[in-house]
Amino acid sequence: MADAAEEAQLAATVPAADDAVSASDSVSQYDSSDAQDEWDESIRQIKYIFAALIFPILGKFIGRQVAIRLFTKYTVNRLLKAAV
Repeated sequence: MADAAEEAQLAATVPAADDAVSASDSVSQYDSSDAQDEWDESIRQIKYIFAALIFPILGKFIGRQVAIRLFTKYTVNRLLKAAV
């Protein structure tokens, strides 16, 4: 009889399998929330890099190329035609 009472007491102190699963679920939810926050922060930083660095540099390059082509088209070609 003492064995049955000890087993009952031991069973009451040991967490059930469902409790262990719910604890691991809460940890995984915290981890996924943390991972999502880090992902969002990384995306924000990438957008900032593009807005602050890549787009202005790319715009400067494209603008110069367009200016060179327009200058060549309207100035140099007219001078060559006038010389001939």
